[in-house]
Amino acid sequence: MGHPSKERLDALRSCYPYTSIEKQHICDTCHQAKEKKLPFPHSHTYTAKNFELLHIDIWGPCSVTSIHGYKFCLTIVDDYSRFT
Repeated sequence: MGHPSKERLDALRSCYPYTSIEKQHICDTCHQAKEKKLPFPHSHTYTAKNFELLHIDIWGPCSVTSIHGYKFCLTIVDDYSRFT
């Protein structure tokens, strides 16, 4: 999770000049995302097609507000395809 890279943010800024980007900002979320995590236990559920089982997580508030002013993030993972 997190935000787009500096190059992507610069490209967005060329399309949306009203957005502001702090060049020296240190993102807490980036540091947390790079931390080592314990592995999840193996799942004993088996799905045969997409959308049979979804894993949903909402987290926040994040210390960095999104471009649109949001402070929470929603993650949805399909159990069958592992698509996020």
